[in-house]
Amino acid sequence: MCTQALDFQFGTLPVDEFEPLLPEPAEQVQVGWLVTSSARLPLFSGCNVVGRAADGRTLQQRQQEWCTALGKTAVHGVLLDDATVSGSHLMLELEADGSACTIQDLGSTNKTRLGLNPSSRPLNPSMSHSARSGDALRLGQCVVRLEFAHPHIIAQQQQHQQHVAVAGISPTLGTSNAQ
Repeated sequence: MCTQALDFQFGTLPVDEFEPLLPEPAEQVQVGWLVTSSARLPLFSGCNVVGRAADGRTLQQRQQEWCTALGKTAVHGVLLDDATVSGSHLMLELEADGSACTIQDLGSTNKTRLGLNPSSRPLNPSMSHSARSGDALRLGQCVVRLEFAHPHIIAQQQQHQQHVAVAGISPTLGTSNAQ
């Protein structure tokens, strides 16, 4: 059992005073959204994990747990407030250019189904499955839709939404909200 770490400049240090060097977190490049009935939640390039929000742990705590459990250096978390979604329900791996997505059920209690057809079979947790932008997923009883695109397109959409908000224009009506 190791109780000391070697420090070339100062000799040895007790292990409890030694801080391992952790890799810098990967740059968060948004490449899509997980769309629920009430929100558009950002998805980032790399590993995203969807889980239930109401278990008392912070998103940062959950992300650290997911990194350890999945053997990843970085995990982006998406939390849903739905009792039928498991704490660690689904993993989505998105390409940096928004061109491809693979999904994998993480052994969830209420299963994941691709598509809204009631007869669709649950995803096999030991396999990855391809998903496309526009695909609907059923996580337990929670229905979500995947949207992803090239990061430049997403940045343009976000800039447009900010411009519309600053100008006081209703994005749905195209009219000014200013009085």
